[in-house]
Amino acid sequence: MNNCINGKKVLAGMLALSVVCGCVAIPNSNDGILGINNSIVAGADNIVAPNTVKVYENGFYFKALEDNTLEIVAYSGEDKELTIPSEIDGYKVTSIGKNAFEGCTSLTSIEIPDSVTSIGDFAFSGTPWFENKQKENPLVIINGILIDGKTCKGDIVIPNSVTSIGESAFGGCTSLASIEIPNSVTSIGENAFSGCTSLASIEIPNSVTSIRKNTFLGCQNLTSIEIPNSVTSIRENAFDGCTSLTSIEIPNSVTYIESFAFRNCQSLTNIKFLNSVTSIGVGAFEYCRSLTSIEIPNSVTSIEGYAFYNCTSLTDVYYTGTQEQWNKIHIDMGNDCLTSANIHFNSNTNDNSNVSKTSLGDLSGNGEINTTDALITLKQIVGLVELTSEQQKTADVNHDGVVDTNDALQILKFVVGLIKEF
Repeated sequence: MNNCINGKKVLAGMLALSVVCGCVAIPNSNDGILGINNSIVAGADNIVAPNTVKVYENGFYFKALEDNTLEIVAYSGEDKELTIPSEIDGYKVTSIGKNAFEGCTSLTSIEIPDSVTSIGDFAFSGTPWFENKQKENPLVIINGILIDGKTCKGDIVIPNSVTSIGESAFGGCTSLASIEIPNSVTSIGENAFSGCTSLASIEIPNSVTSIRKNTFLGCQNLTSIEIPNSVTSIRENAFDGCTSLTSIEIPNSVTYIESFAFRNCQSLTNIKFLNSVTSIGVGAFEYCRSLTSIEIPNSVTSIEGYAFYNCTSLTDVYYTGTQEQWNKIHIDMGNDCLTSANIHFNSNTNDNSNVSKTSLGDLSGNGEINTTDALITLKQIVGLVELTSEQQKTADVNHDGVVDTNDALQILKFVVGLIKEF
């Protein structure tokens, strides 16, 4: 008997019981039923409210998503060859949920429609179809989604056809040494590289916008990582337990470091926050016992509980604002290691503190800022000219420590009057 069926029959029974008990929000058919957009559709037995589960006639259990599409959440059929529908009752199927087909030991062939753009972790685990896919290629890729790479070894290059790396795709792959991710990838799922204890090198492309929960959890051999300016959030436990990570720079694009993001990074000696971070979450850097100094911008308004708990080597905090500004930061309990360190006020971590606001952007040194200054900046970027150290400081008008096209753009905006100061 198909091992998948027993579990799904239990699910069916639970669903039926939950309807009777009122645990699942499926209204009485006499009153009509909620449509996907929460409207009442009289007698529409084939419509389901968002996040509630219904069974389709072919053994598919599905639920409606907030975008008016459907997710397959389970399967109770006995087919050996299966075609997942692209639509159910006129609604597009875009997602296959976590564990949806896990344990369906009879499934040897599965056709997945192009409409599917999301596949949850372990969606096909235990199926002969999935095991054959792993044997064909250690990188299992479906519709541009890399759903599994757990059998990979050594150095891996992900092909340009991949647009997203699924949840737990490489989770627990202890033989993975390094991985190259192309710019085609825009999303890396939760737990994607958790437990990859041999992973020493990885470069996140600037197409990725978020480092999600547990992404690099327990990557004990990871010594360094560059977070691109495209990243806007670092989620819970993202680098938790990366015990070989020695330093980290948080780019301007990130505004919030979430809970336990860098907890137990025992080799971390230095942290540099650039000028966009406003809040540091609960336990974000707790147990970072080698941390000796941190650089905090005056954009920070909140440091949550135990963010720097047990950072016993922390001696110096370099703060870009005044003591008055520091005193206004809400620092919650459990941060004694931070508050008892030496606080250095008005410390500009980008080393352009001796450049006045009036001279910023004036690379030509003629006392005014014009298109010539922007042109000099651009020439330096492409290697046509080499700036002096003083010009480098003057050109870094956005204070991120790097002279790039963003600085040239800011200078041009100043010239045409779109901004009044740097």
